[in-house]
Amino acid sequence: MSALRRVISHHSSSLNPPRLRMNLVGFNPYFITFNILINSCCQSKNTDIGFSLFGGVLKRDSLCKGGLLDEALNLFLQMINDAKIVLNVIVYNTLINGLCNSDRLAEAVRLFDGMSSRGVSADALTYTFLIRGFCKRGLWNETKRYFDAMAENGISPTVNNLNFLVDSLCKEGKIEVAYGICEEMIKLGTEPDVCTCNLLIGSLCLMGKLKEARSLFDSMVGKGLEHSVYSFGILINGYFKRSRLDEAIQLFKKMQKKGLKPNLVTYNTLIAGLC
Repeated sequence: MSALRRVISHHSSSLNPPRLRMNLVGFNPYFITFNILINSCCQSKNTDIGFSLFGGVLKRDSLCKGGLLDEALNLFLQMINDAKIVLNVIVYNTLINGLCNSDRLAEAVRLFDGMSSRGVSADALTYTFLIRGFCKRGLWNETKRYFDAMAENGISPTVNNLNFLVDSLCKEGKIEVAYGICEEMIKLGTEPDVCTCNLLIGSLCLMGKLKEARSLFDSMVGKGLEHSVYSFGILINGYFKRSRLDEAIQLFKKMQKKGLKPNLVTYNTLIAGLC
């Protein structure tokens, strides 16, 4: 097994020539190499090394390609039966993330449900992976259930969690639900940021609710949030889309008075709106 360890520690330099040949014939060299090594770990019961390799594959964006996730699940089963290995939340998070990204949500949930019986507590990342997995599928009841469970277990959702949910909900036209999530987050001590407000303003503009969009825009300063060029651009575009040219121009002038410099997107919005 020492030879395998040496290969693992020096794989990037020793495998360069084969990599060139494999690229020419359309194979992913990282997957082939890592898959062989992980399989060797499975067969030799060196699951700790195997899972370290799997973590390395994650960093190379090769997750779940060609059945690699199933190799990791096999490693996990061996880990459960190996008294020398203590399972931790990192192992679970790695697999749950992989399963969610592969649209294997039922398996991810089963893995999550078995954590407590193994003495492993879910952390913020665990919930984040599940929430994002359900969000991407538009499964809002499950999304909300894990979001609530996160808070009930004393884990404060981050503003990034909030923004991902708000973005997903707004894209589905569920802005009222998005507002409800924001209110819950505030109660939990997580304040919306500029990105949150921009997402909501953009959604309101698309729905033609310019009065509400402007109200939210104007309230940002009072909440300690500074408008960005993007914040102005969203609302300016909203006004143009509804043929409210005067308000769009006034807002553009206001942006300039604040010392914010228009970017290419801003100018493109103005040109398209005035033509």
